[in-house]
Amino acid sequence: MPVCCVVYGCSNRSGREKNKRFYRVPKVVVHKAEQFKKLTEERRKKWLSNLHLRSGGAESSNARVCSDHFIRGIS
Repeated sequence: MPVCCVVYGCSNRSGREKNKRFYRVPKVVVHKAEQFKKLTEERRKKWLSNLHLRSGGAESSNARVCSDHFIRGIS
């Protein structure tokens, strides 16, 4: 089953673009210590604020963002 990128206007799919990688939108961890919950809430909030997602796209547990939306660092 192909995975679609949840960023608004992006039509990348895992079945068509073999050279793209897809990353999950981070979830909030609730079954560990309170510090992990705060850390994961902040991480998820930052992801959602930096991406223009399709409506309801990140609410799914299978929400993925393709590698086109990440800055490549210098090695």
